Amino acid sequence: MMRPVRLYLAGPAGSGKTTVAEMLVREYGFARVSMGGLCREEARRMGLPEDRATLQAMGTCCAARNRPGWRSSRGSKHGGHRGRS
Repeated sequence: MMRPVRLYLAGPAGSGKTTVAEMLVREYGFARVSMGGLCREEARRMGLPEDRATLQAMGTCCAARNRPGWRSSRGSKHGGHRGRS
């Protein structure tokens, strides 16, 4: 049985992540999940501000928890979680 394909698109604001994701949905039928959308929804639920610093910290922590071996290049400055090495 084939394992499902998961692609993660990362880059700074304005780098084209959404454009590439929309092309993958259109051309190959991929499902799309927006990390920014998930972080904003969770921030709202937790009563946190939806500012850039909060959302970046949430994304960094989430990625570190869900990808063993992942290490943020930003370290404790954003989110306080450095992942596992």
